[in-house]
Amino acid sequence: MASLSGLRADPWRAAWGVAWAWALAFPVLALGFRVNLFADGALFTYAVGVGDSWGHHWHNIAGRAAVWALVLRPAEWLGALSGRVAVAEAAYVLLFHLWPLACLAVVARSGAPGWVGRAAVLSHVGLLPFVFGFPTEMWVAHGAIWAALALMAAPGRAVAGWGFLLVACLSHEAGVVWAVAAVAALWLAGHPVGRHGVALCGALAGWAALRWGMPPDAYTAAVMGHNAGTFLRPGNVAVPLALLVAAALALAALPRWGVWLGLAVALLPLLEGFPLHGWDRYHARTLLFVGVPGLMLLGAASVRWALPGRGMLLGTVAVLGVAHAAQTARFLGEWRGYLALVDAQLAAGADTIDPAHPAQVALGWNSTTPFLAVLRVPGRVLVDPSVNYVWFDCATARRAEARDSPMPAASRAAIAGYVCARR
Repeated sequence: MASLSGLRADPWRAAWGVAWAWALAFPVLALGFRVNLFADGALFTYAVGVGDSWGHHWHNIAGRAAVWALVLRPAEWLGALSGRVAVAEAAYVLLFHLWPLACLAVVARSGAPGWVGRAAVLSHVGLLPFVFGFPTEMWVAHGAIWAALALMAAPGRAVAGWGFLLVACLSHEAGVVWAVAAVAALWLAGHPVGRHGVALCGALAGWAALRWGMPPDAYTAAVMGHNAGTFLRPGNVAVPLALLVAAALALAALPRWGVWLGLAVALLPLLEGFPLHGWDRYHARTLLFVGVPGLMLLGAASVRWALPGRGMLLGTVAVLGVAHAAQTARFLGEWRGYLALVDAQLAAGADTIDPAHPAQVALGWNSTTPFLAVLRVPGRVLVDPSVNYVWFDCATARRAEARDSPMPAASRAAIAGYVCARR
């Protein structure tokens, strides 16, 4: 009872605890369930195993070079050093998924004002689990921007903060928007922002130089333009899981039994009748895009204006924790089943997978199914006939086939055959 009383007296202890629990769970679950093979991650993992992620894709998104330099390139180096694809894959998974833990530690030890830490914790607890599993570069940008804000708000830590600000800008276009919001939040909270504004301009100039100095090829540019429109679609913030979380939080605000009702609703993602939060991990990036600056500005506003108290915080954190734990458990279970389906198809000698199969509809990513297949069974390609996009051209595939690489030669040859037949 003493510990519960302590949490009621300071519910932010519970919030920090949930944030740390997620930050520790992300790399463990990602490695254990090989979620790096989900969606675009299958292509990224293959490219890292080949040792040429820049040539396979990253040259088309040069404005996100920080993720390549901090995650993919070191993983490639370790793979080449060991001569094993498994080492390259494990390094890629860990370097990517340890970012929330590392950046949360920076926030905790930064000495920043309390409003920064509280906003960062709510972002890690409430927003980040929505996209766990999808290999979005926003994952790195998210950690970097909170570390940047904390260090820029702390006495004598500005230079380190500017480094993280640059990483955020060079990780994803959302990071550019978040960087502007971070400086605006500092100004709103009463911090001097002159030097931070200069650093922001430098970071934006670096991003612009890479973004427009190294444009994508015409084939990829057309797809990226379409994807940008999809990313900004307002309906993305209303994915089923987000609506369920909003309903659970609204119930938790009711007196007496509200929190228990909210917790009961938060468990609904475990039920098979509730829509699986699979493909929606892609759409849920929009929740982060708008939610992160919202939390920054709300936290800064709490310094100047009296905002609602923390009485509901414990219930809010409990509902968020249960809802995300439930949806993550459901996703991982379904993902394991999908991998078993792929393995069974490969064992049966199939070359294609039924695009109408419920598991393929829910979790398959038609443009990366071939890469997933060769990473499960070397040399074997499994194709979704509905595919309408090929990630790289035949010349790139042939160069990969000819290079000295940890990726088995049979796998590189199979991918080259697949790509050259379609592009």
